[in-house]
Amino acid sequence: MTIVAATLLSNGCASVDLAERSYDTTSFYFVQRPNDRARHPDRYFSHEYAYLNRRRGDRANNTRPQQLLGLTMSGGGIRSAAFHQGLLAGLHSVRMKEHTLLEHIDYISSVSGGSWANGFYWSNGADDDQVFRCLDDLAATGAAAPGCSGPLAGLRDRQVLRWAPINEDGRIEERKLMWEEDIVESYLGDCNFTFGERNPNDIKRKCAEKSHQRPYPIFNSTHSATKEASSHEQFPFESTPDYQGSLIDDESTGFFLRSGDTRFLWQHINWQRSIFGGERDIPGSTLSLMLAHSSGVVGAGAPFLLQYDFRLRFREDDGSKAAIVGTRPVYHLTDGGKSDNLGLLPLLERGVDTIVVSQIGKEQRNDAPRAQGDFGDLILAARQADKLLGCRFRSDWPRAGLAPVTTTGYDRPHARGRLVLIRPTLENVADFMAQLRHHHPALHREVIEIDADDDDDDRFPETPTFRMRYPSALIRAYYLLGRYLAETAVAEALRD
Repeated sequence: MTIVAATLLSNGCASVDLAERSYDTTSFYFVQRPNDRARHPDRYFSHEYAYLNRRRGDRANNTRPQQLLGLTMSGGGIRSAAFHQGLLAGLHSVRMKEHTLLEHIDYISSVSGGSWANGFYWSNGADDDQVFRCLDDLAATGAAAPGCSGPLAGLRDRQVLRWAPINEDGRIEERKLMWEEDIVESYLGDCNFTFGERNPNDIKRKCAEKSHQRPYPIFNSTHSATKEASSHEQFPFESTPDYQGSLIDDESTGFFLRSGDTRFLWQHINWQRSIFGGERDIPGSTLSLMLAHSSGVVGAGAPFLLQYDFRLRFREDDGSKAAIVGTRPVYHLTDGGKSDNLGLLPLLERGVDTIVVSQIGKEQRNDAPRAQGDFGDLILAARQADKLLGCRFRSDWPRAGLAPVTTTGYDRPHARGRLVLIRPTLENVADFMAQLRHHHPALHREVIEIDADDDDDDRFPETPTFRMRYPSALIRAYYLLGRYLAETAVAEALRD
């Protein structure tokens, strides 16, 4: 390795120019243009292809599998998590040839509440049959079934955050820690992975055996957001079991680094945290922390962003740490919905052939009549896709007469595919409500009674996102709605 003296930034922090260093480029690489990885997928995604091929029974192959199938799970808070847990359950119940439809899915890319469901499923140490049996029983009866404990014991209907002032020194960090601990308790149980960990305990090894049989997960955040409103001008950031990074930045270069790497460090600023069992985590590479900044919006009253602050550092041979020339001094990670609330961009970048796009986020319709429709999350994703990848698809769907599941194509340079769009609205869930009334009459009555007390902008399946607590009946109905759509319209669309 060539030894070069580190330079000093204006703030006194040592920095290093990687152009003058020899290092393993699989540990860290810059992204000079947003579509670089899309142009050379075999170079950047071979590790993912190896994972997907192993799931398909081909253990010695790291080339791109045929007919990739992906699923995105949007933000939308607690009710999004319940809906998407139901969607996964429905995909598990449908068989195509010798496999379930869920087993055919290669990628699951998620945001916020969808990431809670994604992390819950991917990291769960129970068999799929038990995972969904526990959730099915709870949705049907309102009570946990025997043998269902921890996250399996219930569909979450509240966000548990003890009150903590945010205007005193350090207390915002306490709020961040509460947010993450609540995610662990509600969704991750004993399987809160630290990616890159060399000696996981027995429980985590057992969880990993199940995880590696499941679709490859991508958890989406936003880095260095300049505003609380969602915008295609803000920068998407993705975390996977292997890499974390961003395609784009207006102040520096995009980059990706390997999770848990010891040469390139992705470190918290000013606070240290531990994970259950007393062990220290590798900074930035713990699943619960990825879910925390994927969903970093605290609800109730006036929602505000929880930003998780990180520095990117290069570890020298002598153990000293230096900033990397071409990167930001600090990266602030927060809610993925601020840049793409669907998690669609990573699957378009990977050229996934068929993408099931689930949109259950609450949209603002105050400035437009209901009949004009609202696919705001899809419109935002379309703007990002066009700007970064030159990818285009229809996003201006009318609300009137819209089916809960519809199909459209997408085109980008060197790749094309189709999107299966899931968008339940007040107007298109009549068939589900009839099924609910037939199979779960008591639950149906509860949902109708809850809706009767609310105005037109606060009715199932479009209740507001930013609530700390929902009626249990409403959460159970969201789960059953996701399950129903997966078993019917989604399965029908995918049989083609």
